[in-house]
Amino acid sequence: MDVAPENTSGQDKSAIIPQEIQGWNWGAFFLGWIWGVGNNVWIALLQLIPIPFFDFIWAIVLGVKGNGWAWRKKKWDSIEHFKSTQRKWGIAGVAVFIVSVIIILIAIVVPADSPVPSSTPTLQPESAIEEGWVRLRIQDVGSIDYPTDFLELQSGDYQYIVEKWRQVLGLSKSDFTLQQVGLNELKPSAFEEYRRVILQTSYLNPGEEVFRVNEKYSMSQQELAEFQNELIDQLNQEYAKGKSMGLGDNKIIDPGTTEIVEVNGMFPLVHTYKRQLNDNPVVLVKTYLFWNYDRIHSLAFSCRVEDEEECGDIYGRILASFRLKGD
Repeated sequence: MDVAPENTSGQDKSAIIPQEIQGWNWGAFFLGWIWGVGNNVWIALLQLIPIPFFDFIWAIVLGVKGNGWAWRKKKWDSIEHFKSTQRKWGIAGVAVFIVSVIIILIAIVVPADSPVPSSTPTLQPESAIEEGWVRLRIQDVGSIDYPTDFLELQSGDYQYIVEKWRQVLGLSKSDFTLQQVGLNELKPSAFEEYRRVILQTSYLNPGEEVFRVNEKYSMSQQELAEFQNELIDQLNQEYAKGKSMGLGDNKIIDPGTTEIVEVNGMFPLVHTYKRQLNDNPVVLVKTYLFWNYDRIHSLAFSCRVEDEEECGDIYGRILASFRLKGD
């Protein structure tokens, strides 16, 4: 009788690599260090070394050795579980590659002096704002202020990678993302904290409109509860999709509350809840939904629960600075 080999995955050098998983790993090749972080293969971060052509060479190394490293560095339920997850990483890698090629082709075809997309944010310091803060203007949307010693605008390669992942997960592109200082440069100290302020604008179908942002409205407790349940369902679907791709187990710890508040003469619906990724610290999220004619603006503030007191005051002042164009 055949006996199934012992599952030694996650035992590092002591792990025995099954014959069935040996071979090329497309996810590791296309996604490089991102795949490495998702599979606990920290050596993949060497791809970030700024040496000409090294990133491509290391991508090939990851493609060849990726399966073995991932099996040794992370505990897997079974060989089939491993193969299924790596298959999904491969599909995501190919998708990101195709999107990248399309973007490059568009950049080649579109003239350099073409108009800047309306969602492109610009920084414009002004004397009317707090000392040490800057005003972030989003064309055709509005503006918001933030302190540069506490948050930075997500940009560069880090922003490119995050947006590609959002596309893979089927999430909308953000108008802007503010994060803890140092994350763009991947400073180790930045990974010891978690802060996010994210604005996303969604446009309704032609002919569809909601009320104006400064139009006061009301909802019954039952309507608020139903709306909250729908939001939680959407979040759970996003988290489940991320988990299936090996991005970790993100779960709702507390569904929180949903209410209508007044912010600068506007009346957003605010949903406050708590979530947790794997065994990381619990994160508090507060999302404000501003309805305005043919669009919905989602302004989300998040931080670790343990940092709520530190972030709360600053987040409140940032919210107080938020203005929508024409309001």
